[in-house]
Amino acid sequence: MTIKLSAFTEKNSPSPYTMIVIPIIGIKPSLQFVGSKQQYVGGVQEQSRRIRTVYEVHTIPYLTNSTTGYSTESVYGAVVSMMSAPFLKLQHDDDTFPRWSDEENFPSTALTTGVWVIIDSLAVETMWEIGKEQLILQLQSQEVQE
Repeated sequence: MTIKLSAFTEKNSPSPYTMIVIPIIGIKPSLQFVGSKQQYVGGVQEQSRRIRTVYEVHTIPYLTNSTTGYSTESVYGAVVSMMSAPFLKLQHDDDTFPRWSDEENFPSTALTTGVWVIIDSLAVETMWEIGKEQLILQLQSQEVQE
């Protein structure tokens, strides 16, 4: 499976000025509550109703010292170069995994039209015992839902 991370100067721009296709193992979506809980005089608490979607993306493991094709360095460098972009869009790039491309059966996780995101973190997980490294990219949706 691959995903596309595209950089735009404006949200309504028809095409990105740069883009990277990243081969991945999978995406782990989760929800993050924005704002604090409310506590009333009687001791009753109410959860914040504002949420943001967080996407944890795991790349395929790359050989530690690979110099050709996709490598830790090439994907890491491409993502770092996109960090300064004002707008980033996460989209699926193939139909291999219907969870990310089938909006009818998977409405909560499908990335058919893409999601505007910001980069929260980029980490390299070492698997030196097998001579590989894996990138973990954490993205947050730009929009807050209520």
